[in-house]
Amino acid sequence: MSFTYKAQQFIASPDAEMLGTVFQGMSENLRAEQSKKMLAAYGITEIDVDKWYPHPLSFDVAKAIHNQPNGTEVLVAMGRGIGETAALPSEINDVESFMAALPYLYQANIRYMHPEERFYVETLGEKHYKVINNTPSSNNLIYGMLWEFLRRYSDSNEEFSLIPLSGVERDAVDSLPYTI
Repeated sequence: MSFTYKAQQFIASPDAEMLGTVFQGMSENLRAEQSKKMLAAYGITEIDVDKWYPHPLSFDVAKAIHNQPNGTEVLVAMGRGIGETAALPSEINDVESFMAALPYLYQANIRYMHPEERFYVETLGEKHYKVINNTPSSNNLIYGMLWEFLRRYSDSNEEFSLIPLSGVERDAVDSLPYTI
């Protein structure tokens, strides 16, 4: 799995735009009080899910949260909110179809970004995947988002794990590889 472009955490293409559904998930989560307060500090009080917003704005918010004492917890909650509120095509109905679609889901919600800015998924075995976050999104936010999508699409009696690869810290600013 190789790519020539390497996204930098919290740095979006200046013209990139993000659908409001992502901001909705960032505001509706287990830490909504803190999330909404920070979004409001950046002028986001009403969210139109069909509107395109400046993508760099989401990173200003995420970076400010990241730098707070409980920033990791809030970013994971925001990611889970995205995974919980995101409307996905009906063809995505299990972990396998979600993992097959994951490289394209980011690009469906973000426009005018670098074409290699996305998730890379490698199938390692049956229900065993490696995911690389090659987006400017916080690794903590992506961890929460992936966790929630896996919970959402796993069978009720199915267990899963989402593990950063050995030797890589979830708070790292580099693209983070996970095994699922």
